[in-house]
Amino acid sequence: ERKMAPHRLPAIAQGDDVESLPPPPDFWSRPIANFQTLDQAQRAFDHPHLLHSFFNKMDEMLNLIESNVGTKDFSTKLARDMIDNCTATIFCYGETGSGKSTLIRNLTQDPSAQTSHTVPGTEHDTHCIFKSGLRFIDTRGFRVPLVPTTTLGLLNAEWIKEYLQWERLLRGVRGRMDSTVATDRPLAIMYCHKAGHRVIPERIKQLVSIPHQRMVPVFLVLTDVYSIDDEAMMEFRQIFRGIVREVGFNPRGKSIHLIEVNSQEKMVKGRHFKPVGMPELASAILNSLEPIDILTFTHRSFLGIGAGGNSSSSGGGGGGGGLASRKRPRG
Repeated sequence: ERKMAPHRLPAIAQGDDVESLPPPPDFWSRPIANFQTLDQAQRAFDHPHLLHSFFNKMDEMLNLIESNVGTKDFSTKLARDMIDNCTATIFCYGETGSGKSTLIRNLTQDPSAQTSHTVPGTEHDTHCIFKSGLRFIDTRGFRVPLVPTTTLGLLNAEWIKEYLQWERLLRGVRGRMDSTVATDRPLAIMYCHKAGHRVIPERIKQLVSIPHQRMVPVFLVLTDVYSIDDEAMMEFRQIFRGIVREVGFNPRGKSIHLIEVNSQEKMVKGRHFKPVGMPELASAILNSLEPIDILTFTHRSFLGIGAGGNSSSSGGGGGGGGLASRKRPRG
């Protein structure tokens, strides 16, 4: 999923048999989450120390920024607030009936995530938080407006209503990307779409491009994948692969994640289907969280106003002391 830049490698002396040499260990890689069951993921998500090293690494990076001569005038207050809150927020978007609330309820085991099968759907943002500080926010459902092919289509009152709601939603997404409140800023975005429902690629690209270009990890999640037959699912899959391809890579060289899930057991035409894709989704979410993302919470201050963090230490930058001197993850 990563577009790698070409690296300049040291010249190989003539006669060196490189293929016979064992590859060196990758000392700079980090462990990769690879949950085999949803229960494993839920137990990890609920561990009070899951994100401890994540926030400590972020703290180290801020200390470096605040101490380095070339970057110490950067404003790191928002970044410090985010670390002090010890909360990693993932916003979940999707049309009414897209299965996002069912997905979050099964992922978090939080019964407060309402579904639109029995009630009008998510009317207000629902917060589901683990002891680790990992927080999923189930946002209010919406209806994606069609893309009019004629001027006459613009005169439809229902379309105008949907379009205005859609524009308000996009402004809300942009507002979260620019928010100066740490708990409002997402570290990842999920967009859920139920298999078999109508697809308007232009609109989906509109929404997911906002966080993607701001270097926030984005997950396109196809839900209820067993509700349609294999042929229809193949066509559906191609549409969403096309969306991922057309949105392309963000400035960090990363693309949008496409994941298929069936978040709960169900019977379809007499056949029993078990949940699938949930451990993979949970793993992908954790693997997308990188301490270097704290840099997106900093910005160059104006004439030195707002530079540094909240530290009261004298000299150097606002860092010092590490996360141990601040708020620890809950637990």
